[in-house]
Amino acid sequence: MSKDLRNIIIGLIILLLLLTGAFLGGWSSHKKYRPCPTITSDTIIIHDTVTHHIVDSFPYYIATLDTIFLPDTILQPVDTASILKNYFSTFVYNREWKDSIINVNLTDYISQNRPVKNEFSYKVIKPFTTVINNVDNSITYNRYFQIGISDEIKNIKNLGLNAQFVMPKWYVEYEYIPNMNTHSIGAGVTLFKLRKVR
Repeated sequence: MSKDLRNIIIGLIILLLLLTGAFLGGWSSHKKYRPCPTITSDTIIIHDTVTHHIVDSFPYYIATLDTIFLPDTILQPVDTASILKNYFSTFVYNREWKDSIINVNLTDYISQNRPVKNEFSYKVIKPFTTVINNVDNSITYNRYFQIGISDEIKNIKNLGLNAQFVMPKWYVEYEYIPNMNTHSIGAGVTLFKLRKVR
């Protein structure tokens, strides 16, 4: 086996080991370094402060005649003027229902023995509850494991394999050049951070 082939095989083995280590490390620390999106819930209670008023007036009010009961005989004197006045008068009937959820008011206007107008008002007393879910999909990373290659510009045969482990304030790196059979390590610190681009 030639020296070049042996160096290439060793470099590929090292690269495979580094990739396997990166995969296993990412698999074991997935929950810590890649957390799931944060979901926050806000519960908003809304009170209905408006009284809703619905007017249903003639001829939109649909009424049908059901039954008329006529007396057989009239045994007392009849005041025709009073009967006509009572017939053309408008009688207002007001009904109200109220509980812990809603307050309902129904007003009927009756004249000439038939409904003339109807008013329906209601007000919601119980507040509405609205739940708003906010999902934060922004995931930040402060540690990186990088793998790459390097080469000399003048001599393409000196291909190198390198790996870096980057932390927020420092990094370490390793490089192997199979053709020269050399190993090198390096380290550095962060001098300043650039503005984050959104």
